[in-house]
Amino acid sequence: MRYFLRAIKNMIFFVIKQVFGTLISLSLIIFLITLISVGLIQERTNEKLEISKNTYVYLAFPDGIEEKTDINWKNMRFDIEMNFLSVIETLESIRKDTKVEGLILDLDQTFLAANHIEEISEKLREIKRSGKKIYAFANYINKNNYYLGVLADEIYMSPSYSTSFSLGSYSLKVPYYKKLGDKLGVEAQVINIGDFKSLGENYIKEGMSKEFRENYTRLLDNSLNNFITKISQERKISKDLFETNLLNGEYLMLDAKSAKVLGLIDSLSFYDDFLEEKSIDNISSLQEYYIASKKNINVENKIAVIIANGEIRMESDDLFNTVFISPDNIIPQIDLAMEDESIKGVVLRVNSPGGSALASEIILDKLIKLNNKKPVYVSMSSVAASGGYYISSNASKIFAEEQTITGSIGVVSLVFNIENFYKNIGLNFETIEKGRNLSLGNINKRLSAEDVELIRKSGERTYQEFKNRVIQGRNIDADSLEEIAQGKVWTGLEAKKIGLVDEIGGVEVTINSLAKHLNLSNYEVINLESSKTKLDMLFEMKQYIFMDKNLRSLNENILELKDKINFMEEINGKYIYMLPYEFELK
Repeated sequence: MRYFLRAIKNMIFFVIKQVFGTLISLSLIIFLITLISVGLIQERTNEKLEISKNTYVYLAFPDGIEEKTDINWKNMRFDIEMNFLSVIETLESIRKDTKVEGLILDLDQTFLAANHIEEISEKLREIKRSGKKIYAFANYINKNNYYLGVLADEIYMSPSYSTSFSLGSYSLKVPYYKKLGDKLGVEAQVINIGDFKSLGENYIKEGMSKEFRENYTRLLDNSLNNFITKISQERKISKDLFETNLLNGEYLMLDAKSAKVLGLIDSLSFYDDFLEEKSIDNISSLQEYYIASKKNINVENKIAVIIANGEIRMESDDLFNTVFISPDNIIPQIDLAMEDESIKGVVLRVNSPGGSALASEIILDKLIKLNNKKPVYVSMSSVAASGGYYISSNASKIFAEEQTITGSIGVVSLVFNIENFYKNIGLNFETIEKGRNLSLGNINKRLSAEDVELIRKSGERTYQEFKNRVIQGRNIDADSLEEIAQGKVWTGLEAKKIGLVDEIGGVEVTINSLAKHLNLSNYEVINLESSKTKLDMLFEMKQYIFMDKNLRSLNENILELKDKINFMEEINGKYIYMLPYEFELK
């Protein structure tokens, strides 16, 4: 009887489980269909957007601008994400559009990379020259958003002492881990080829080397001088006076009223009052304008843009972490550009601090083949250094902005040894070996002097290959190149003077120059960045969508950790072309 009751109970539980399982599955399917419907409805709604007369376009970049387009899955946003190229193209459409009266810059919601500010600033100058008005509004102003705001005809701030106007000088903070590593039992060995190739020095030194300080002090000086020059010119303030006040901290922790007295802004007004004063009642966001102005162009001649964004790695990554460059995701685009007869030339947009030497060489080899068939022009974004410069080096022409970070022609091997860490936690490894082995792949053993010498000799050969590619592409003699190589880092303006780049200008200047070279007057610019429909991406992401919030957060952390471990395994002891860290001025 007991077994019979247990069987009945199990059967009931089984039925309940199946019923609830079916209900959950149906709920998930309904949820998925709803999400797809929302996306499709938004797309249809987007198609109906129109721009009327006397429109002001509202510019805000709260999350910056990505070089590549993606759908924001974490926030489940189905709106169209504009990449940097589409922002520049949209600003050009605004310049030509007689229905657009002007622009409103929301400086509170503007967080842009220095290079993006440079390129957008140039477009704003063109828009002003076309006769359109540009107004900037802010409650909080700092160096970053002020650099863009000074292009406005007038800068407005709220008339409150709670507002903030604060311009500090430039600084660069670098963490050094030597003492921490000693305490944890983690040791790094760095084999540099090039005296200024400083990747990894913060793992083996307690403070900054002379070469590192010299290299990056020069970059700071150039950035500071550029900021002082541009602001003093736009605001019509004496350059010497502005520089003195800036360096002495006179522009720190001001409020809007004090900033106006000093001539740093123009007017005090709350936002609604500002709109009323300027009789602005018809406002469209940049994204709305982009959607409304999109046209299906079908012309015979095309210029393709390939976006190379992120670290350079050998292998493809997973669905969640796609901000990187690899042969797997770049070469198919190069092949497409090579095979498509309507594509007459290619602009390679590079934003990369470098990475894998092998991946860089494979990508460059393919780009050289493309350049032999169709001209390839490079447009450097914020950074195109080390491997980022390597893949650019053999283009027909290289363009960079004044503040682009480039160069860093050198090779480094970074090897970690955690033998003492294992000892501290009581872990011991015993090894049986037959014959001589290289200690390179053994993370719990220090490299011997013989191993270091083997790696150094191999790194020197890799460094020579790197320089040979630059000599081949840039037509620079070996002695001259050695002077500007050795891991030294340059701004775009400096790189032009020493022959590493050809012209100063952004992606639009690069495209226009290529079109002129090709004698094209009627052409379409296409982005070869591989993209999927919302429907495809929804089905691929269904497990992520339906995952519990906490599990999703855990999954993201695990994937991020996995990503870092994989990259450490890839670079451990191998020859990498990489900036020492992300170059970010504060």
